[in-house]
Amino acid sequence: MKGTKALFFLIVLTFFVSSCTSKANHEVKGLEGISDVNNTIVLKSETSDEVIGTPIRVLIVNTSQDPLYFSSSYGLQIFALLQNGWQRVLARTFPALSQGLVLPPLPEGGMEQILVYPEIPTNVKTIVLHIVIRGRKNKASGEPVGAYLDVTLHRAK
Repeated sequence: MKGTKALFFLIVLTFFVSSCTSKANHEVKGLEGISDVNNTIVLKSETSDEVIGTPIRVLIVNTSQDPLYFSSSYGLQIFALLQNGWQRVLARTFPALSQGLVLPPLPEGGMEQILVYPEIPTNVKTIVLHIVIRGRKNKASGEPVGAYLDVTLHRAK
């Protein structure tokens, strides 16, 4: 139990220091079946100016010892916190993959940067997005893995 609390504290502290998360206590559906959330994959926001309409730079890091397999959409799901709760929003990614992605372990270069272009409603000034990436260990039929990242965007002034 102490090890779990220490690990949780370390993860929270890491995200707090790097300013990658906000409002992480919002409950979002969409991670069902993920047994290793934020343990096999780590997501980091590399967006310096989080303005609605600009792409969100997301770094996917494979911290496991195994290659990870992602579908052509990176298993991407995005949820927006709107007035009536969390709602799924559509998004494009770059690079767009035609065959999917095999992400090797970190010592073998296990990082991939993607640009995410979410479709944000025009009537919001500030919005919290919950970005979910899902993949699998060891081929398409392997154990599900995934991670999430909360990002707050605002309208340009």
